[in-house]
Amino acid sequence: MANKLAITISGAVSLGSYEAGVAFEVLDAVSQHNEWADELARLFLNRTLTPAMTSPVSEILLRAFFAERNEMTQAATANLNAARAQLQQQYATEYAQFGERQVADAWLDTVLVLERAARLHEKEEMLIYGFVAEPELLSSTGLMAFAGFFDVSYRKHDYDYGRSVAQQRLGE
Repeated sequence: MANKLAITISGAVSLGSYEAGVAFEVLDAVSQHNEWADELARLFLNRTLTPAMTSPVSEILLRAFFAERNEMTQAATANLNAARAQLQQQYATEYAQFGERQVADAWLDTVLVLERAARLHEKEEMLIYGFVAEPELLSSTGLMAFAGFFDVSYRKHDYDYGRSVAQQRLGE
């Protein structure tokens, strides 16, 4: 169940160890969530889980997650339906494998509960491309790569150079 979103960042962008660590933690959580969705699909398909078992719990939890001031307003209901539609599109292949709409909807709501509880609703898997510019062609390599702080033109050059490197590498 590889629902992947490729994001390309062109330019002179670097992640520090903290930012890279956070990014990889989020990607790991999304990957684990997709594994849970697969496991839930298996449990629904072999009838270990049924809509009668999961739907009452999912309904209570989804109302709690989407309610506005403890009420399911029109806007809250619209947000819940939009989240369901997004997941149904994201997992279209898996959704179709259930055959029975009641089972598919129960599975989808169970996945949505997990996604909301883990705060992963707005996150997707990403494929991150890393491109390294040749240091001798950067303007800001002097002073242990701090020369760019002395003149904005150095940073602009390095940004444009990094962008061109990314465009070339993506074309390969």
